Amino acid sequence: MLVRFSTKVERFNFEVEFAPDEVPQLLSSTSELFVALAALGELVLEPCGICDGRATYHTARKSSDGDWMLSMRCGHCGAYLSFLKHKDGTGVFPKRSGEHISTHGWKGRTSPE
Repeated sequence: MLVRFSTKVERFNFEVEFAPDEVPQLLSSTSELFVALAALGELVLEPCGICDGRATYHTARKSSDGDWMLSMRCGHCGAYLSFLKHKDGTGVFPKRSGEHISTHGWKGRTSPE
């Protein structure tokens, strides 16, 4: 069984192929698949919260103490959205702080500082 997933902006296409014996397991874990797609969508489909630009890209920098600093950046206005790691190390999520709620956590020159 082949599952295809395309984003609305068609910047990303994913294909996953399952063996016939994996299909019952897949159907029983649909909620897990939904959670995984939601997390993936939050990482790849985020438009800029400042200018609504679609030219966003990911950055990963390693600090001098060995921690990774993860963010998305906007190619139009230079704004950025920081990501934090889950405490158990299983994934990342966008940092959406209270003072930047109107921009969904994005910070930049035109955001409320």
